[in-house]
Amino acid sequence: MSEYLLVRLSNQPLSKVYWWIGSDIPTSVGKQGELNSWEEVSELAEEAGQRPVIVLLSGADVILKEVSLPSGKTRQFEKMLPYLVEDDLAQDADALHFSVLSKQGERVFTAAVDYDWMESVLALFSEAGMIVDRVLPDILALPMPESGQNAMTALQLGDEWLLRQGEYQGMCIEHGWMPLLCQNQTVSDEESDESDERVPVTVTTFSPKPESADNQQQVWTESLADSVFSLLLRGALNSPVSLMTGAFKKSSSWLKSWKIWRKSLLALAALVVLTVVAHSLEIKRLESEAQSLRDQSEHVFRTLFPDRRKIPTVSYLKRLIKNEVALLSGGDNNSSAISLFEDLSKTLSKVKDLHLQRIHYDGQQGTVRIDVTGSNFQSFEAAQKELSKYFDVEQGPLNRANKQVAGFYTLKRK
Repeated sequence: MSEYLLVRLSNQPLSKVYWWIGSDIPTSVGKQGELNSWEEVSELAEEAGQRPVIVLLSGADVILKEVSLPSGKTRQFEKMLPYLVEDDLAQDADALHFSVLSKQGERVFTAAVDYDWMESVLALFSEAGMIVDRVLPDILALPMPESGQNAMTALQLGDEWLLRQGEYQGMCIEHGWMPLLCQNQTVSDEESDESDERVPVTVTTFSPKPESADNQQQVWTESLADSVFSLLLRGALNSPVSLMTGAFKKSSSWLKSWKIWRKSLLALAALVVLTVVAHSLEIKRLESEAQSLRDQSEHVFRTLFPDRRKIPTVSYLKRLIKNEVALLSGGDNNSSAISLFEDLSKTLSKVKDLHLQRIHYDGQQGTVRIDVTGSNFQSFEAAQKELSKYFDVEQGPLNRANKQVAGFYTLKRK
């Protein structure tokens, strides 16, 4: 079941706008109301929601014409329509929007409406976020009259009467003009032209008939509808007519969806682009840091292993350094070179005014010779005392030069 918002509006001064919500299965009417002017249709946005909108234009604002095409001019006949009907129009044909309702051989049924007004109406719906599904004259939403040119259907809507004559003809007049219409609306019988006989018009009305009905010219039959809005809804849904042609042709469904979700999709696309750019910059930064660390590792590697210049892979570099660390560490933590240097560093850090100049490690002897300098002999005595806690210490000769005392120690793990 689908629901629709139907809006019947007119460009006539002081003409009310009727709106109602209806469904197709069953054809029923729910909420309904009125507006003071067609310029207030944007107020229906909340009522419309996601429902498609069907716009019924007052028959007083739509010109319905039957046109006979010139012989041999059936191609591109749509461009010819304004010029074929301009003599019968009260306004400039170029200011009208024409729609072809039907083409039957060289006969064309057309509808014309003020272009600027229709453009304004559709713009109001669009700006309010409502999707217009179709636009058609209200009189063509009435039930078809019985076959024959002397039959009409009628419906009263407020202070106006809608009358349909045939498949693509009709009119909309104010209630006050009905007596005049009832007195003069007759149809000549083609078969009785010679005798000047007039055939009464049979009118089927879905509203209570006017007081001026039923005379020699017209025969009115009431077929009262439960709801005029339900009747118009059913007729609008079943009608193939639409004035949304040419410049007002309805967009495809994907374009409608694009218009609805355009801002959200653009925001999402911008977010994705920004995320990708941010991730790309982060990856580039990490790659730069990784390359810097690799360069530093290679520099340390070549410093430690000057005879090895080629580094084919990072894993190769890691493996060699790991092997060298294991070699320096030895099997016993107490006798390893690394352990020895750790104890030496802790010891020398406790002695002030003593500066390390050079270290020589003898792996075979398990000894370390350190060359140091100090400001006085007391610094060497303090160093020997601290070193003796961890090592067997053999002190070399001390020499004074330029207010500096130089000497060396030979150390071996206890």
